[in-house]
Amino acid sequence: MHLAGGLLAVLALSAAFGGMVFFAVIVTPLVFGTLSPEDARVFTRAAFPRYYRYIAIASGLAALGLLLHAEVFLMSLPILVLVSTLWLWMLWLPHLNDLREGGDRTGFTRGHRLSVMVNIGAMMLTLITLVVLFLR
Repeated sequence: MHLAGGLLAVLALSAAFGGMVFFAVIVTPLVFGTLSPEDARVFTRAAFPRYYRYIAIASGLAALGLLLHAEVFLMSLPILVLVSTLWLWMLWLPHLNDLREGGDRTGFTRGHRLSVMVNIGAMMLTLITLVVLFLR
Protein backbone atom coordinates (compact mmCIF):
# COMPACT_ATOMS: atom_id res chain seq x y z
CA MET A 1 0.00 0.00 0.00
CA HIS A 2 2.88 2.36 0.69
CA LEU A 3 4.11 2.30 -2.90
CA ALA A 4 0.64 2.62 -4.45
CA GLY A 5 -0.21 5.47 -2.07
CA GLY A 6 3.02 7.27 -2.89
CA LEU A 7 2.39 6.90 -6.59
CA LEU A 8 -1.18 8.16 -6.24
CA ALA A 9 0.04 11.13 -4.20
CA VAL A 10 2.76 12.08 -6.69
CA LEU A 11 0.41 11.78 -9.67
CA ALA A 12 -2.40 13.72 -8.01
CA LEU A 13 -0.11 16.46 -6.70
CA SER A 14 1.53 16.78 -10.11
CA ALA A 15 -1.87 16.97 -11.80
CA ALA A 16 -3.07 19.61 -9.34
CA PHE A 17 0.07 21.73 -9.61
CA GLY A 18 0.19 21.41 -13.39
CA GLY A 19 -3.47 22.39 -13.67
CA MET A 20 -2.95 25.41 -11.44
CA VAL A 21 0.07 26.60 -13.38
CA PHE A 22 -1.57 25.98 -16.77
CA PHE A 23 -4.68 27.92 -15.77
CA ALA A 24 -2.68 30.83 -14.34
CA VAL A 25 0.00 31.07 -17.03
CA ILE A 26 -1.81 30.01 -20.20
CA VAL A 27 -5.61 30.14 -19.87
CA THR A 28 -6.12 33.38 -17.93
CA PRO A 29 -3.82 35.61 -20.02
CA LEU A 30 -5.20 34.06 -23.21
CA VAL A 31 -8.82 34.66 -22.21
CA PHE A 32 -8.33 38.24 -21.06
CA GLY A 33 -5.93 39.05 -23.88
CA THR A 34 -8.10 37.81 -26.75
CA LEU A 35 -11.75 37.92 -25.69
CA SER A 36 -13.95 40.93 -25.16
CA PRO A 37 -14.62 41.74 -21.50
CA GLU A 38 -18.15 40.31 -21.79
CA ASP A 39 -16.97 37.09 -23.47
CA ALA A 40 -14.15 36.75 -20.93
CA ARG A 41 -16.69 37.10 -18.12
CA VAL A 42 -18.89 34.39 -19.65
CA PHE A 43 -15.90 32.12 -20.12
CA THR A 44 -14.56 32.57 -16.59
CA ARG A 45 -17.99 31.95 -15.06
CA ALA A 46 -18.05 28.62 -16.87
CA ALA A 47 -14.38 27.76 -16.32
CA PHE A 48 -13.84 28.49 -12.62
CA PRO A 49 -16.30 25.92 -11.22
CA ARG A 50 -14.61 23.28 -13.40
CA TYR A 51 -11.16 24.47 -12.35
CA TYR A 52 -12.07 24.32 -8.67
CA ARG A 53 -13.66 20.88 -9.08
CA TYR A 54 -10.49 19.61 -10.77
CA ILE A 55 -8.24 20.98 -8.00
CA ALA A 56 -10.55 19.61 -5.28
CA ILE A 57 -10.52 16.12 -6.80
CA ALA A 58 -6.76 16.13 -7.36
CA SER A 59 -6.10 17.42 -3.82
CA GLY A 60 -8.44 14.85 -2.32
CA LEU A 61 -6.71 12.05 -4.23
CA ALA A 62 -3.32 13.41 -3.11
CA ALA A 63 -4.46 13.36 0.53
CA LEU A 64 -5.71 9.78 0.13
CA GLY A 65 -2.44 8.76 -1.47
CA LEU A 66 -0.45 10.32 1.36
CA LEU A 67 -2.62 8.54 3.91
CA LEU A 68 -1.99 5.22 2.18
CA HIS A 69 1.70 6.10 2.01
CA ALA A 70 1.68 6.65 5.80
CA GLU A 71 2.46 10.38 5.46
CA VAL A 72 -0.25 11.52 7.84
CA PHE A 73 1.30 14.90 8.71
CA LEU A 74 2.13 15.69 5.07
CA MET A 75 -1.45 14.76 4.20
CA SER A 76 -2.61 17.91 6.00
CA LEU A 77 -1.25 20.14 3.21
CA PRO A 78 -3.42 18.81 0.35
CA ILE A 79 -6.34 18.70 2.79
CA LEU A 80 -5.79 22.42 3.39
CA VAL A 81 -5.73 22.95 -0.38
CA LEU A 82 -8.94 20.90 -0.69
CA VAL A 83 -10.74 22.88 2.02
CA SER A 84 -9.65 26.26 0.66
CA THR A 85 -10.63 25.22 -2.86
CA LEU A 86 -14.07 24.07 -1.71
CA TRP A 87 -14.48 27.40 0.10
CA LEU A 88 -13.51 29.34 -3.02
CA TRP A 89 -15.75 27.23 -5.22
CA MET A 90 -18.87 26.93 -3.08
CA LEU A 91 -18.89 30.19 -1.12
CA TRP A 92 -16.47 32.80 -2.43
CA LEU A 93 -17.11 32.44 -6.17
CA PRO A 94 -20.88 33.00 -5.81
CA HIS A 95 -20.11 35.98 -3.54
CA LEU A 96 -17.78 37.47 -6.16
CA ASN A 97 -20.43 36.93 -8.84
CA ASP A 98 -22.99 38.76 -6.66
CA LEU A 99 -20.58 41.66 -6.15
CA ARG A 100 -19.95 41.94 -9.87
CA GLU A 101 -23.65 41.73 -10.73
CA GLY A 102 -24.43 44.32 -8.07
CA GLY A 103 -21.91 46.72 -9.58
CA ASP A 104 -19.64 46.76 -6.52
CA ARG A 105 -16.34 47.13 -8.36
CA THR A 106 -14.32 47.87 -5.22
CA GLY A 107 -15.72 44.87 -3.38
CA PHE A 108 -15.20 42.65 -6.40
CA THR A 109 -11.61 43.84 -6.86
CA ARG A 110 -10.79 43.18 -3.20
CA GLY A 111 -12.54 39.82 -3.28
CA HIS A 112 -10.82 38.82 -6.48
CA ARG A 113 -7.45 39.78 -5.00
CA LEU A 114 -8.16 37.53 -2.01
CA SER A 115 -9.11 34.62 -4.27
CA VAL A 116 -5.88 35.06 -6.24
CA MET A 117 -3.85 35.01 -3.00
CA VAL A 118 -5.64 31.87 -1.82
CA ASN A 119 -4.95 30.23 -5.19
CA ILE A 120 -1.27 31.17 -5.01
CA GLY A 121 -1.14 29.77 -1.49
CA ALA A 122 -2.73 26.53 -2.70
CA MET A 123 -0.21 26.36 -5.52
CA MET A 124 2.69 26.82 -3.09
CA LEU A 125 1.31 24.22 -0.64
CA THR A 126 0.95 21.74 -3.49
CA LEU A 127 4.49 22.37 -4.67
CA ILE A 128 5.88 22.12 -1.13
CA THR A 129 4.08 18.82 -0.63
CA LEU A 130 5.54 17.45 -3.85
CA VAL A 131 9.07 18.56 -2.97
CA VAL A 132 8.91 17.15 0.57
CA LEU A 133 7.52 13.88 -0.74
CA PHE A 134 10.39 13.58 -3.22
CA LEU A 135 13.00 14.40 -0.57
CA ARG A 136 11.78 11.66 1.77
